[in-house]
Amino acid sequence: MAFQPGQDLTAERLNRFTPRFFYVQASAALDGPASSVLVPGCTVTFTTTTPNAIYEADIAVDFDLNAAATALCSARLSVDGSLANAYAVLQGAAATDRGTSAQHYQGALAAAGSHTLTIVGTVATGQSINVYTTLRVKVYEVV
Repeated sequence: MAFQPGQDLTAERLNRFTPRFFYVQASAALDGPASSVLVPGCTVTFTTTTPNAIYEADIAVDFDLNAAATALCSARLSVDGSLANAYAVLQGAAATDRGTSAQHYQGALAAAGSHTLTIVGTVATGQSINVYTTLRVKVYEVV
């Protein structure tokens, strides 16, 4: 909704000019085997007041191999239950392999209301997603 000539500015409407930031870190490790499971603590829930709010999200996923495993470790963003197509991945082989992979996402939230963004991970036996995994979200609302 645009501002009209002579209209009073309100704090609520002006607040939409400022993006909102959310940052969370995993609260516990996700140990394999696990397929498309929510990473504990890596969920952000917020409410938008206008349709078509824009979000940008960054994930940094700390993968750790506890045993020799050749399976691919992966994680991706879920937006209101819909899984993104881009993955953060690590291909390891040795029991001591470890690495952090990142991915960036952006999109629009078609409807106003409550939204949930979370990291979903897939790890095989002997693999983990550690507590150093983070999710950062920035939300811009349409004025």
